[in-house]
Formats: sequence, C-alpha cells, structure tokens
Amino acid sequence: FDSPEESNNQVAEPERKYPLNVPSPILLGSSMLLAIVSTGSIFELAGGNPQFGFAPTLAFTLIGTPLCFFLFYASILKATAETEEDDANYLNSRGRN
Repeated sequence: FDSPEESNNQVAEPERKYPLNVPSPILLGSSMLLAIVSTGSIFELAGGNPQFGFAPTLAFTLIGTPLCFFLFYASILKATAETEEDDANYLNSRGRN
C-alpha cells in the first residue's frame, strides 16, 4: 500500500479523449486519401471491369470506406484535444505575465 505522502506526489496522466495519438492533420489527410481511393474503387466495381482486378478493388472498398470514416472521426477528436491543450497553455502563460 502507498502511504498518503507517496500517493500525493504521484502525477496522474491526463486521460486521452482521442483514439489515436497522431497529429490531426495527418489523420485528416489519411482520411481524405482513403475516401478518394474508396470512391474510385466503388466506381471501378460498378463499371464492371476493375483495373486492378475484382478482389483488390473490393478489398480497397471494404477496408477503405469504414477506415476513412474512423480516421475522420479520430481527426476531429484529436483536433479538439489539441485545441483545448493550446487554449490551456495560452491561458496559463497569460496568467503568469
């Protein structure tokens, strides 16, 4: 068991409010790239003669579409967390002056 003095000295890590610890612009860019690939794959499948073959094109569509939405959602959560952290840093530095 920890003594009360030891438990007070431990610094608690802040709780992450986002699923991936990657900068939000990278998440958003990845989401946009996957959206373009997925949309193109859907049109290739609908056209009847996919350029890369049926199986790879179907895989791009089935994996890329949900992953695109997940990365978009993750970028929004990460950007919100980054903004809140920047606001807190600004307010703390402003209070010291």
